[in-house]
Amino acid sequence: MIISIIVICHIKGNIRQDIRESNEKLKVFEGIKDFEDTQEEEKVWKQLSGDVFRPPSQTLLFSSLIGTGVQIGKTFLSTLVFICLGFLEHRERGSLAFTITFFFTFMAGFAGYYSAKIYKVFNGLEWIKCALITATVYPVITFLIICGIHRLLALEESSNAINIWTELAIIALWAGVLIPFTLLGGFCGFKKQTIQDSCKYSYTPKPIPDQPIHPIVLCLCGGLIPFGTIFIELGFLMNSVWRHSFYYFYVFFFVVLVILVVISSQISIIITYFQLSNGDHRIWWTSFFGTGSIGAYIFCYSIYYFLVELEIRRFTSIMLYFGVMFIVSLTFSILCGTVGFLSSYRFVKKIYSDVPSEDVSVEIQPIKYVQYENNEN
Repeated sequence: MIISIIVICHIKGNIRQDIRESNEKLKVFEGIKDFEDTQEEEKVWKQLSGDVFRPPSQTLLFSSLIGTGVQIGKTFLSTLVFICLGFLEHRERGSLAFTITFFFTFMAGFAGYYSAKIYKVFNGLEWIKCALITATVYPVITFLIICGIHRLLALEESSNAINIWTELAIIALWAGVLIPFTLLGGFCGFKKQTIQDSCKYSYTPKPIPDQPIHPIVLCLCGGLIPFGTIFIELGFLMNSVWRHSFYYFYVFFFVVLVILVVISSQISIIITYFQLSNGDHRIWWTSFFGTGSIGAYIFCYSIYYFLVELEIRRFTSIMLYFGVMFIVSLTFSILCGTVGFLSSYRFVKKIYSDVPSEDVSVEIQPIKYVQYENNEN
């Protein structure tokens, strides 16, 4: 964490120096018509002013993932506060699962709000479709995995299997509460006025030079550091779940989550600045997967834990283990990816708001005009 803070301070100093040098050049060359030679000396990241706010591909899916990440984060926070204050007896069977389901359902309004707001920032128009995707992708994937596992348990007549009526109740909760809350939040988020002044991009994107490090490698390296933050605590949690030991360190787990959020934010900013410094304006998906790749490391660790720590031979138990761990990995991936994107977005808006308008080397047009011509969401 100390190293990441040092890196962030170094980046901040570099950006201030770049902007100060740019302002001095503008004063020296003010009134001179031929300014093209000086533009070649400008920092690379400032030359991307007309491309950095270009919407990512699959804007609908991207926005819905951000909304889901906010929903997951608020669910985690509410559940941990509930436990730490003593309102929940987590050792009772099913109490923790019920609490998480309850908070996740009623936090759907935040998911719809933020997904629609991000979608509007990128000048999307179909906010209803965005809200429906937000209410569908993660909940349906999770529900199908859980139901598939419990159907296998039911075939073995296990007492741990949920019955068909519980599954129908979950479907009713999703259709009757979660979807309407998401649509309501999406309506409020889409109607809220957003700042569009700097969210513009040029008609023709700048060519992207050869990158010293491939974005996939950046993403994989970025997820390794947040994983190291929760590595030890993850072992305690897995012992609690799969070895039936009690877990009491919820306050410490809360602190670990806070550190995880801070580290994910800083790592994403570092990756974004590295891409911009090398002329790559395709930063949004990278800012998401740069820290969202933590899910891959969690799932790989679950494979190691299964092979080394557990002795499970039954097919149903193996499916139960990997199904649950896949959901956990996906959940942390979306959560950390959302933190990464929101941090990078605020960072990019801040540094480009300080870039003088003279530094923009191409004509900037609002996103909505380009969206109609290219039929992009």
